[in-house]
Amino acid sequence: MMPEREHKIAQAAAIFLERWQAPAWQETRFVIACSGGPDSTALVRFFHQLHPRRDHLIVAHFHHGLRSDSADADADFVRQLADQLGLAFVTDRVTRAAYETLTAGQGWESAARQLRYDFLTGVAQQHGARYLAAGHNADDQVETVLHHIIRGTSWTGLAGIPPVRQINESLSLVRPLLSWSRAEILDFLALLEQPFRHDEHNDSDQFTRNRIRNELLPMLEARYHPGVRGAIQRLSQLATETQAFFQERAAELLDRAVSSVTPADVVELNAAQLATAHPLERRAAFAELWRRQQWPAQDMSTAHWQRLSDACQQTIATSLGTLPISFDLPGSVHLSRHGETLRLKRETNI
Repeated sequence: MMPEREHKIAQAAAIFLERWQAPAWQETRFVIACSGGPDSTALVRFFHQLHPRRDHLIVAHFHHGLRSDSADADADFVRQLADQLGLAFVTDRVTRAAYETLTAGQGWESAARQLRYDFLTGVAQQHGARYLAAGHNADDQVETVLHHIIRGTSWTGLAGIPPVRQINESLSLVRPLLSWSRAEILDFLALLEQPFRHDEHNDSDQFTRNRIRNELLPMLEARYHPGVRGAIQRLSQLATETQAFFQERAAELLDRAVSSVTPADVVELNAAQLATAHPLERRAAFAELWRRQQWPAQDMSTAHWQRLSDACQQTIATSLGTLPISFDLPGSVHLSRHGETLRLKRETNI
C-alpha cells in the first residue's frame, strides 16, 4: 500500500491534471519561469512529478538586479532546486546600471516585466519550447481583477489574467496553477516538504497590489462577504467568456478593416469600415491589433481604447477643409487620420 504522504501527493497531482486539461502537454517542451517563491516552486515540482520527459523541462530564473543579497540567494535556491531534480537550468541578470538605461522612459515595474518576458521568450526559442509556464494562482486572479476595478477598467479588465496567451506563432504562455488557491499551493509544498523563498516586497504596503492582498481582501471577507474571492473568480470567468466572444468578432472586423501592414510597425486601417461597427467591437478590434503586432498594452487604459474608437468616426472640420487627427498612445504608438485612413505607427528606436 502507498504511504499516506505519497498518496496525498499523487492525489494533488491528479487534481492538477484534472483542473488544467491541456491537450498533449506531456509530449511538449516547457520553460518554467521560477522566481523561487511558493507558486513557481510548486509549478516546478508539479511538472517534475508528472512530465514523462525530464529533458523537456527547462527551469528559467531572471535576476532583475534590483535587490542584492536576497536576489542572489533566490537565484542560488532555484539553481539548487533544478539540480536536485535533474532539470536544465538557465539564468540571466541585468546589472543596476544597465537596468536604469534599459528602463528609461517607463515605470520600473513595467520595464521589469518586459525584461523578464524577453529573457524567458529567448530561452524558449533557444530550447525549442512550445510553452512558457508561469505560476500565477487563483488569489493572483482575484487581486488582479480588484486592482483593475480600482484603477478603472472595461469588461476586458474584469477577465483578469488569461490562462493561455499566445506570445508568437510557436510559443504560448500558460498558467497551470490559475485555478489553485495560494493555500492549496502551500499545502502541496508542505506535503513535499519543499522549502521556498520569500520576497520581502510582498510585505510592503508601498505597492497597491500588496495592500489589496494584505488589507482590502481580508476586510471584504470579514465585514462584507466571506465568499468574495469565489464571487470575483466567477465574475472573471464570465468576463473571460464575453471577451472570447468579442475577440472572435473583433478579429473578423479587423481583417476587413486592415489596408496594409509593413515590417516597420506601421498599420493602415479603413476608418469607415470600423465606424460601421458597434463601439465595443471597435475597441476589441484595436485590442486585437495590439495583440497581433505585439505592441505593449499594459499602460493602455479604457480611455485610450475609447479614443481610438472615437477616431474612427471623428474628423476636425475647418473653413479650409478637414484637418488630420493625430495623437500619441502608450508604448510609443502614434495614430494619425487622413481622410478615411487611420495610420498607426510604433516607434521602436525610442
